[in-house]
Amino acid sequence: MDMFIILPMIFLGVFLTLMIAIAIWDIWKFEIPNTVSILLFSCGLLAILMQNDIDLLLARLGIVLLVFGVSAGLFFLGVWGGGDAKVVPATVIWLPADTLILYVACFSVAGGVLALGMVLASRLRSLAHTSATVRGGTERRSVSDPHRIGVPYGVALAIGGLCCIDAAAETAGLPMPLQSVLIGWM
Repeated sequence: MDMFIILPMIFLGVFLTLMIAIAIWDIWKFEIPNTVSILLFSCGLLAILMQNDIDLLLARLGIVLLVFGVSAGLFFLGVWGGGDAKVVPATVIWLPADTLILYVACFSVAGGVLALGMVLASRLRSLAHTSATVRGGTERRSVSDPHRIGVPYGVALAIGGLCCIDAAAETAGLPMPLQSVLIGWM
């Protein structure tokens, strides 16, 4: 196997690893470190620079700036956290413009399912707590607000990125769809 396949596989491995790290870190800490977003963006930028295509570079950077503006707006409106607002443009540098709708659709659906699951789990815990309080005869108040439920949206963003893995593989420099490369490599 020559360097023209190994280096793109390394880029794609970094993309996959960072997507998984984003999900795990957000579940664990409810935050996404800046270093993860910086590494994701830098690796995507390096993969594009390796292709020696200035038009591709300028197009992707333009899209990233547009998406960063929207993400920053969602952050300032309180819709997203700061980590989410940085992960989205860092992921977008990996994706061609025609894949953005797929990315947004995937992370939106995943986020909706995740939020619904979190709400249902919170309601079930609340019901169990209420039932235990009635049986025990003592009233315990929760320190946290039961109406405010944190959602680790980085999980949804990572799922969206993984749904677009073929586009990321193309950006990494793999010459064909990912499945074909992996089947041929094994």
